[in-house]
Formats: sequence, structure tokens, C-alpha cells
Amino acid sequence: MNNLKLFPFMDRGIISDANDAKLAGMYWTDNLASNIPVADWMLLWVFTSDIYIIQFIYPLNERKLHIRNSNDKGKNWSDWKQIQTT
Repeated sequence: MNNLKLFPFMDRGIISDANDAKLAGMYWTDNLASNIPVADWMLLWVFTSDIYIIQFIYPLNERKLHIRNSNDKGKNWSDWKQIQTT
């Protein structure tokens, strides 16, 4: 818990565009969301520091983690990269 009495990975709810997930926390996306690597329900975790944003996304029907980042507060995003898990 931080000095604002908030947990760093608080549930931030469902979003319709991954580009809008710029605050640290955990988000949900559905299979109709924009800017996601595959069409599926997913958990999206966001880490932030100054101008940097890192997004990790985990499709609920796959065992594959995807990651991307922005180094300008979310104005531009890298391509999604897949990390295979076992």
C-alpha cells in the first residue's frame, strides 16, 4: 500500500482499448478490445515510471504472455512481443 492508501495493482476494470491503459494497475479486456495481440478475454497489467509504460497481457485461453512498452507516456507503442510459457 502506498501513501495514498492505494494498492499498486488495484483492479481498474474493463477497457476497450489497450492504448488507454496508462495508469499502473490491472485491467480486463474482452475479445472486441482494440490494440490487443489476440481476440480473447485478457488480463492486462500496467507498470509505469515517469515517461515509461510497460504493458503485460495474458489471454485467458492461451498460455502465452505478451509485452509492449511506450517511452513517451503512451503516445507511441512498440509492437506486442510474445513470451511463451509452459
